[in-house]
Amino acid sequence: MPLLVFDIMAEEPVDCPADGPVEIKKVSSSTFHPTLWGDFFISYKLPTAAQEAPMRERAGTLWEEVRAIIKRTNDLPEMMDLIITLQRLGLDYNYEDEINKLLNVVYNTNYDGAKLNFNLLQLLYCKELDELTLWWKELKVESHLSFVRDRIVEIYFWMCGAWSEPQFSHSRLIATKVTALESILDDCLDSYATSAEGMAIIDAIARYT
Repeated sequence: MPLLVFDIMAEEPVDCPADGPVEIKKVSSSTFHPTLWGDFFISYKLPTAAQEAPMRERAGTLWEEVRAIIKRTNDLPEMMDLIITLQRLGLDYNYEDEINKLLNVVYNTNYDGAKLNFNLLQLLYCKELDELTLWWKELKVESHLSFVRDRIVEIYFWMCGAWSEPQFSHSRLIATKVTALESILDDCLDSYATSAEGMAIIDAIARYT
């Protein structure tokens, strides 16, 4: 391929000035920083067997000390800190079995804790829904406005999606009640209001908000 390109270029006419060849301008080359290492690794001398033996022995002793620390760690936060530290130091491959056992303990502990937490949260949801249902019954919506839909459970479920944490119990209750009153107004408009009346109430709500 290079020969073919050379032949094609040789056949193309080239314009040469009458006063001789054109002088090629020299482009200054970039100045790169020299290597930082030089011939360090060529001249580096590996430790002898006699020097390497105590190093390996010391490393083995330290590994066993860390392994003992892993085995006697019972506190969950300490377990996670220890695993993360070993991973950051690049030493976790020496303790794969021990780390897997620790993680199994963490997973099982978290599973039981998550299950218990969910059950407690579910009880709180049921208590709140019981309070909201009594509040809805006290309004006597069914007897006064029979066409209005009973959507208190659906609305509460919606608010649980917005504020699921247990500390937001008051927010869920207030938001559910306000939305339930809005649903009453919506059903009244759908059933009896004209288009003009609907637009008037929409404008009033927009000005209020």
